Amino acid sequence: MAGIFADSRGQCVLKCGDLTASDLADLARLGEVNFKKSGTRENPRRYFIEGNGLVKSATYLITDTASVVTNIVLKDVKNCLCP
Repeated sequence: MAGIFADSRGQCVLKCGDLTASDLADLARLGEVNFKKSGTRENPRRYFIEGNGLVKSATYLITDTASVVTNIVLKDVKNCLCP
C-alpha cells in the first residue's frame, strides 16, 4: 500500500486539529474496526475504525495502492469550519 491520505474535508479537519496523516496511521494500527459500520466486501473496501487517541474515528477506503480516509472525527471537538 502506497500510503494513507485524507480526503479534502479530512485534510481540513486534520489541519484544524493540528494533526497529520501519521495520526491516521496510528488510528489504523491501534484502533478497533467496527464491522457493523464497515463494508469489507465493497469495492473499495470500507473500514470504520474507532480509537482512544487524538482521532476518535474515521472511515478508511482501501484500494490496492492507497487508503483514503474520510469522515474523520477528532477526540477533542473543535469549531472547525470544514465543508
